[in-house]
Amino acid sequence: MSAVMRRSAVLLLCVTALTLQSTVKASDGAVVQTKSGSLKGGHLTAQGKETVIYTYLGIPFAKPPLGPLRLAPPQPAETWTGVRDATKQPPMCVQERQVLVDLLSNFSQSMEIPEISEDCLYLNVYTPSKPGDNAKLPVMVWIHGGGLVMGSASMFDGHVLAAYQDVVVVLIQYRLGVLGFFSTGDEHAAGNYGLLDQVAALQWVQENIPSFGGDPGSVTIFGESAGGVSVSLHVLSLLSTNLFHYAIAESGTAAMDAIMNPYPLFTAKAVANASGCDVSSTKEIVDCVRQLSEEDVLKITHDNPIFRFGVTTDGQFLPKSAEELLQSHKFNKVPLMTGVTNDECGYMLPNFMAGPGWKDGMDREQIAQFLPMFNPDLQDPFLAELVLNEYLGTSSDRIKNRDGFREILGDLFFNIPARKTANSHRDSGAPVYMYEFQHPPSLFQKKRPSFVGSDHGDELLFVFGYCFGKGHIKIEEKLTEEEHELCKTVMAYWGNFARTGSPNGPGLTEWPKYGAEAEYLSIGLQQKPAKNPKGKHLTFVTETLQQIIKERKEGAVVQTKSGSLKGGHLTAQGKETVIYTYMGIPFAKPPLGPLRLAPPQPTETWTGVRDATKQPPMCVQERQVLVDLLSNFSLSMEIPEISEDCLYLNVYTPSKPGDNAKLPVMVWIHGGGLVMGSASMFDGHVLAAYQDVVVVLIQYRLGLLGFMSTGDEHAAGNYGLLDQVAALQWVQENIPSFGGDPGSVTIFGESAGGVSVSLHVLSLLSTNLFHYAIAESGTAAMDAIMNPYPLFTAQAVANASGCDVSSTKEIVDCVRQLSEEDILKITHENPMFRFGVTTDGQFLPKSAEELLQSHKFNKVPLMTGVTNDECGFMLPDFMAGPGWKDGMDREQIAQFFPMFNPDLQDPFLAELVLNEYLGTSSDRIKNRDGFREILGDLFFNIPARKTANSHRDSGAPVYMYEFQHPPSILQKKRPSFVGSDHGDELLFVFGYCFGKGHIKLEEKPTEEEHELCKTVMDYWGNFARTGSPNGPGLTEWPKYGAEAEYLSIGLQQKPGKNPKGKHLTFVTDKLQQIIKERKEGPVVHTKLGSLKGSLLTVKGKETIVYSYLGVPFAKPPVGPLRLARTQPADTWEGVRDATRQPPMCVQDREGVLSELEFFSMSLEVPEVSEDCLYVNVYTPSKPGDSTNLPVMVWIHGGGFSFGAASLYDGSVLSAYENVVVVLIQYRLGLLGFFSTGDEHAAGNYGFLDQVAALQWVQENIPSFGGDPGSVTIFGESAGGVSVNLLMLSPLASGLFHRAIAESGTAVWPGLETSNPLISAQNVAKSSNCDGRTSSSIVECIMRWSSEEAEKYSSQYKMLHFRVAVDSYFLPKPIEEIIEKQEFSKVPLITGITDDEFGLLLAAYFEGPGWIDGMTKEQATDALTLGYPDQEDRWIRELVAKEYIGATKDSIQIRDSYREMMGDVFFNIPALKLAKYQRASGAPVYLYEFQDAPSVIKKNKPSFVGVDHADEILFIQGSCFTKAHITITGAFTKEDDELCRTVMAYWGNFAHTGSPNGPGLPAWPEYGAEAEYLGIGVQQKPGKNLKAKHVKFLTETLPELVRLRREKSEHLEL
Repeated sequence: MSAVMRRSAVLLLCVTALTLQSTVKASDGAVVQTKSGSLKGGHLTAQGKETVIYTYLGIPFAKPPLGPLRLAPPQPAETWTGVRDATKQPPMCVQERQVLVDLLSNFSQSMEIPEISEDCLYLNVYTPSKPGDNAKLPVMVWIHGGGLVMGSASMFDGHVLAAYQDVVVVLIQYRLGVLGFFSTGDEHAAGNYGLLDQVAALQWVQENIPSFGGDPGSVTIFGESAGGVSVSLHVLSLLSTNLFHYAIAESGTAAMDAIMNPYPLFTAKAVANASGCDVSSTKEIVDCVRQLSEEDVLKITHDNPIFRFGVTTDGQFLPKSAEELLQSHKFNKVPLMTGVTNDECGYMLPNFMAGPGWKDGMDREQIAQFLPMFNPDLQDPFLAELVLNEYLGTSSDRIKNRDGFREILGDLFFNIPARKTANSHRDSGAPVYMYEFQHPPSLFQKKRPSFVGSDHGDELLFVFGYCFGKGHIKIEEKLTEEEHELCKTVMAYWGNFARTGSPNGPGLTEWPKYGAEAEYLSIGLQQKPAKNPKGKHLTFVTETLQQIIKERKEGAVVQTKSGSLKGGHLTAQGKETVIYTYMGIPFAKPPLGPLRLAPPQPTETWTGVRDATKQPPMCVQERQVLVDLLSNFSLSMEIPEISEDCLYLNVYTPSKPGDNAKLPVMVWIHGGGLVMGSASMFDGHVLAAYQDVVVVLIQYRLGLLGFMSTGDEHAAGNYGLLDQVAALQWVQENIPSFGGDPGSVTIFGESAGGVSVSLHVLSLLSTNLFHYAIAESGTAAMDAIMNPYPLFTAQAVANASGCDVSSTKEIVDCVRQLSEEDILKITHENPMFRFGVTTDGQFLPKSAEELLQSHKFNKVPLMTGVTNDECGFMLPDFMAGPGWKDGMDREQIAQFFPMFNPDLQDPFLAELVLNEYLGTSSDRIKNRDGFREILGDLFFNIPARKTANSHRDSGAPVYMYEFQHPPSILQKKRPSFVGSDHGDELLFVFGYCFGKGHIKLEEKPTEEEHELCKTVMDYWGNFARTGSPNGPGLTEWPKYGAEAEYLSIGLQQKPGKNPKGKHLTFVTDKLQQIIKERKEGPVVHTKLGSLKGSLLTVKGKETIVYSYLGVPFAKPPVGPLRLARTQPADTWEGVRDATRQPPMCVQDREGVLSELEFFSMSLEVPEVSEDCLYVNVYTPSKPGDSTNLPVMVWIHGGGFSFGAASLYDGSVLSAYENVVVVLIQYRLGLLGFFSTGDEHAAGNYGFLDQVAALQWVQENIPSFGGDPGSVTIFGESAGGVSVNLLMLSPLASGLFHRAIAESGTAVWPGLETSNPLISAQNVAKSSNCDGRTSSSIVECIMRWSSEEAEKYSSQYKMLHFRVAVDSYFLPKPIEEIIEKQEFSKVPLITGITDDEFGLLLAAYFEGPGWIDGMTKEQATDALTLGYPDQEDRWIRELVAKEYIGATKDSIQIRDSYREMMGDVFFNIPALKLAKYQRASGAPVYLYEFQDAPSVIKKNKPSFVGVDHADEILFIQGSCFTKAHITITGAFTKEDDELCRTVMAYWGNFAHTGSPNGPGLPAWPEYGAEAEYLGIGVQQKPGKNLKAKHVKFLTETLPELVRLRREKSEHLEL
C-alpha cells in the first residue's frame, strides 16, 4: 500500500463509531420558530433524568449545494412556509455508505443509517428548553469526524449531554470527499467547502439558536478526529471569528499534517483524468466535475482510494498554512480543551493499515514502510531506523514491535500534533486544558484484543453520555456502574467548559491548566493530574529528529591521499552509533587496455570532492546468474551493472571524519568461486556499529580477466589475488583517514574469499599487510579452486575466441583485444573453462600444498571453519540437476567423484567412498543426504581441517568453528532436510539481523537469531581486536590443538573435538592407502604360488572383500587327463593374475546366455574350455591376516551339464556374513560324467573334481583367512545333489563339516545309471566311434579335439549322464549307503521352493506350448526322467493318477504336472534326505522357500510360485552386489530384507551349525513332526510339509512296486 493510500485510509477511518442510544416516544411534536420557518420536532428523555429534551432533526442551514453550487461556498438556506417536519434524520453527505455500514458492524451498537445525498447541509438540535423559552443556555456545536470522507450527524445523539448538562447540543453535517474538499488551488475551485459549510452552520447558530433556548454568545465547538482538526482550524480561521467562544479538539488538531493537502492541483487532475475530463485548464476541470453524477463521484472515490481530499491553504478559510498560523499566534485566542486517548492507534487504525497478522507481531521492516507517510525524509533507512530505535528499542521481539508500531502511529497522527497545538495556544496566551483519556469501554474491549488500551474515539461514548441514552442508537450491552459514573464525570467536565471556559467544577478532580510543565488530566475510572504527556517522544520528533535530518542532508567528507570523498550515514538496528559509509573508492587504476591481464597499478588522484554514496560497478561476470541466485534467498538488493573498471572498495566506519580513532580494521574478500560476487553484495555497517571496527569490502577481477594464465611471463595469472594485495596496500596507506589502525588489520572472507584469505597467509607479497586472518568455508587446501594446467585453459579460450594459439604471447595479445561482450560470451558458452589459482611464481612461488607442508608462511592468528551442511542445498541443487531432492541412486552420486580425485573413476574406490558416507542403505533419501555430506567434506570440511593442522603445526594460533544454525528466513525457501548451508553464517557475521542498509531481508530473524548475530559479531570482533575470539560473556572458544578442538556455533555454543574426524581419517589416510593398494593389487601366497587379486565392496557394507578369480585347484583335465581322475595342480612362479573370471567347463554357452536373461542377470559370460578346473575365492580377510573365518564352498547346479563359478558372486555373502566364499567349477556333461561302467571310464569325474577342490581348500584356505576346520559345502539343484553325494562319499569325508543341499538330493529317482555301457555305446554311435568295446569307445573319445569334445557334448540334455556306482567315489549304491548310515553325519540344511517345477524346468523339458495346457499322456511321459525303464510305465501311470485324477482340463493337468514333478524330483527326496540324516543323529533344518525375487517374478506367468533356483539370488545376496553380475531389474525393500535374512540364516549355519541367531525368527530343528521353516517376506515355522503326497510316494507307491515285483518274480519262477 502506498503512503498516499495509507493516509487516505487513515483519514477514512478517523470516524467515530461510538454513537449509541435508544428512543423515547413523544405523543405530540414540539414546534419552534426559526428565521427560516417553523419546525416540528420530537421529545426524548435520558435515563436517570426527568428533563425532556426537544429534538429537531434535519434542519437546513444552507441551500442544497447542487448544480452551480457544487464546488462553491455554501449559500444561506431558503425560507419555507408551514411547519417543517424535523423528526427524521437527514440524508448523509455523499460518501461510500457501505464502508460505514461495514465499519459500524464491528462495534457493539445498532442504528439505522440514512441514505446519501448531495443535498445534505442539515443539522440536528437537542435542547432542554421548551419552545418559546428564552433560556439562554450554553450551546455545544458538534463537528463529526471521519477523515473528511465519511460521517454524519445521525451517527451521534446529543440528548443525554443536553439533559445532563442543561446545554443545547447541535450536530452539524458538511460536504465530504470530492464534493467537500476538491481543489484546483486557484479561484476556480479554492477548496475547503466542507469547512465553509461548518462556518455556515455556525452562522446559522448565531442567527437561530435563541429559538432553541441557546445563547449565541456562549457557543462551544467540539469535535473528534477530523472533527477535532476542524475545531482547531476554526480557531485559526478569521472566517470563524466570534462564531464560537470555546473550543474542544478531541484526538485531532490543526497540527495534523496527515489531513492536509499541500498539492491539491495534482489530485484535481487525477480526478479529471479518472472522469474523462478535459485537463487543459483548471476551469475546464471544475466545469466538468460539476457535471458528474452522484454515481460518478462515488465511482471515482471507490476506484481511486489513493485520491487525497484534504484541507488546503485556500486564501479564504486558511490564508496561510496551519503550521504558519499556529507559529504566528494570530488566531482566535479562545479557551481550548484538547487531548487524546492513551492508545490512539490501539486497534482500529492499525487493523486497517497493517493488514492480516499484525496482531501476532510485526517486523521492524514492516513498520518502517509506514513512516514516510508522516515525513518523506523517513524514506531514508537511516532516519527510519532512528525512529524505530526511539520507539522499539533494540529488541526484535515482534510483539513489542507491534506495540511500538501502535505507539508510533498514535504519536505521529495525534499525540505530537496535540502537544504542538497546545503549546502554540498556551504560548499565545489562551487558556488550554489537556487530557489523556485512559479507559477503554468494556463493551468494546470484548471485541478487541486484550492489548488494546483506550482506542481512537473511545471517549465519545462518555462525552455523549451513551450510558444513559434512549435515542436512535442502541447499545448491545449494558455498561458497568463505574462507567456510568465516568459518563457523568466526562459530561460534567465538558459541560463546565461550555459554560465557563474551564472544565473544573464542584465534585470533580481539579483539572490543571496546561502551562510551562505541560500539565494535563488523566481521565479514567479515576482522574489524576500529571505533566508532560509524551514528552520524550515530543522532544525526539520535534527536535532531535529534525536536527539529524538536517545533518543527514549535508553529508560527510573525508580526506584520503588520493582525494576527498563525500559519503553517507547509516545506523544499525539496536545501536545509536552513526556509521559513515564511503562507497566505490578506487584503490587501483582501471585494469583496461594494456592493464588487462596485468598486475594492478596504483590509483590516480582526483580534485574536488568525489561522490562516494553509490555502489561501484561489479567486475565482469554473468550478472543474470547472480540475479537468479539471489532470487533464491530471502533478501533483496539492487545489483549494480558490470564493468571492467571495477577495482573499488567500500568503507564503513563509526569514526567521524577527522577523528584519529585507530580502530581495528576488517577487510572482507567476497566469495563466488572466483567468477562472481562484489562488494555491493555485502554490507558492513552493522558489524562496524556493533564491534566498533572499520569494515572494508573489496572487489577484484574475476573469471577470465582475473585468473586466466598461460603459465609463463605473458600471463602469469592470479590477477584477482594481486588486486586484493593492492587493496590491502591501499588500506595501509589510507585507512587512518577513516579512523582505522593500519597496524591492526584482519582479512576475512568466505568460500572463494576464504580461499583468498588462506592464500594471502601463504604469500610473501601480503606479508605485513594484515595481522589476523579469518577463512570461512574455504582454504588454500581446496584443490577444486586450483588450476594446475592453466595453459590448457588458455588455449581453450583462444580457440573459442578464434585467436592464434601458436604462442602464448599471441594468445595473450589476442585476449587483450576482446570486448567485454566477447568475454562474457566465451564464459557463458564454455562453463567448463576453469579459471583458478595458479602457481605463478610471484603471488604463489610454490603450490599451496607445498607451502602448507613447508610451514613457510605468515604465521598470523587464524580463524577458520565450516557450516554443518556445506553442501546442504545450494551447491547440490546447481550440480545434481532436477529431482535430486527426492532421492538419489548410488550410481548418480559416484559420477561426481572424479572431480575431486581421478582415481575415483574406479568403481571399487567409488564404492568405498559411498560406503563411508551412505553406509549400507540403498535408501534414496539417505543417499541424497550422504551425497550432500560427501560434497561438503571434499569441497570444504577436509581442506579446512588440513589447513588448520598445518597452521597449528607451524606454531600459529588457530581457532576452528562449525556453524550449526540455518537462518530461519532461508529455511523457508529450502527443503526441511537442509542444515546450515554454505554461506549461512554470513547473515550473522555481518549482523544482517540489525541491518538497515541497501540489503533488505524479506522476513525478520527470530529473537534467538538476533542473539546469535550479536554473539558471532562479538567473536569476530574480538578476534579482529586481539587475535582471539574470546571475550566477556561468551562461551570459551578453545584453541585448536592436538585434539583438534573447535567451537560449535549455533543458538547455543558448545566446544567440541575432532570435527569430521572419522571422514578426515578415511579421506586423507585410509582412502589414500587403499588407492595405493588398489593400484598394486592385494597379493596372497598359497602353497602353489602367489596370486594378485582385486578389491570389492558391496551395497550396504563397508567391508572390503578381496577376490581371487580363476585359481587352479587341479591340473587341466586335457589330453591324457580327459576322462581321468583329477590330478593336483602344478605350482607356478611369480605372481599369478587372479582378477579375471576363469573359462567355463565345456557346455552349451548359448544356453547359458538365454538362462541368464530368464534370471534378469547380465554379465560377461566366459568362453568354454576343457581347461576349467578353477575356483573363485571371496574373503573379507586381508592378505596375511590369520582370521580363521568359516568357509562356504559353493557347488553350482545345472543338471551336471551347465554352470560355472562366474555365474555366481560370493562377495556379498562374504561381506555380510564374514565368511570366506569359494565357488568351484567341475567337469560337466559327457566329459564330467561319461561312464562305461568299468575301469576304462569309471565316471563321476565331476564329483572327483569337487573332491579335489575341497582338498585344495583344506590345504590353501588359511592363506585367504579361512578355517579349514570349519568348511560348509552348499549347492543348489545338481549342486545340491553334489552336496548330498559328497556326504555319501568316503573320499569327501573330513573335507567339510556342514552341508546345505538346496533343491537337490542324492535320493532323486533315477539318479544312478543302471547300465552306463548302453549310454556309452549311444555316445559312440552318435560320434562315429567304434562302440564294440568300452576300451574302443574311450580311446575314440580321448582322440577328440577340443572342438569335437565341445560339439559332441552339446548334443546331450541335462541329466543325460548320471551318477555311476564306480567303487571309488561311490563304492555302493546310494540306497545301500543310506540304509547302512555310511555317510558324513554333519549338520544339514535342506529344502525346496514351493513351486520347483513352476516354469524353468518345465519349459526346459516340455518345450513350447505347455503353458497353455497339457494332456494326461504328456504329463505321464514326463515321469520318464525318474522312471526311465519301459517296464516302469505302470509306475508312471500310478503316480500320474495320484496327482491328475480323472480330469481332462488341460490347465488343471498342467498345474498338477508341476506339482507332481516338483514332488517326485525335489520335494519328497528332500524330505527323505532330512529324515535319514536326522535318523543318523545329525541336526537337520528343513525349509520351504515361499517368496520369489521381484526382479524374476515379473518375467514369469502369474500362476508360477517360487520356482526352481529362485532362492539363489537371496542366498548370494544379489540385492547388494556390485561385482561383475548386474541384475537388470530393481529389488524391492522387501527383497533387500529377505536377502539379509537368508544370508544371515546361511551364515549362522556356516559359523555354528545352526541357522538361528539374534534378530531372526526361530528355525525349528527337523524332528518327529517334520518341522520346517517357511522362508519368505515373513518366516513361518510349519510341520509335515507335503504330508499328503509324502505318504503316497514314500509308503503306498513303494509297497505297490514291491508287491508287483514279488508277483513278477513268482511268475518267472
